[in-house]
Amino acid sequence: MLRLVQLLPLVFLILLLAVGVLVIGGLLYNVFKRRPRPQPQPQPLPELTSAAAVVAKRELHSSSLQTPALSQYYVTFQFPSRDRMEFLVPARDYGLLAEGDVGRLTFRGEQYIRFEREL
Repeated sequence: MLRLVQLLPLVFLILLLAVGVLVIGGLLYNVFKRRPRPQPQPQPLPELTSAAAVVAKRELHSSSLQTPALSQYYVTFQFPSRDRMEFLVPARDYGLLAEGDVGRLTFRGEQYIRFEREL
């Protein structure tokens, strides 16, 4: 019995160290496992130019008491394939375009770059 009482502090110390190693190991595992992996950088979309015609225009106005009025201008272009795309365009370009205009549209993905009207 005396021998068992003498071994209890040693057994307790070993168990305490084992639990500590497991806890610290688990924390380190979670830290390194959850570290974000570097994402591959998306390739920039190419700039495309195509024949197109202006088929529709629309304006979107919004305002609230806390923010100034905001106007957004959209133009829908139709390509020779009869596909259509709508782009958010600057106010200056919106004012210069008219439905029925034909020319060359330059864009990147869904981003409008410019429209050159044919004379």
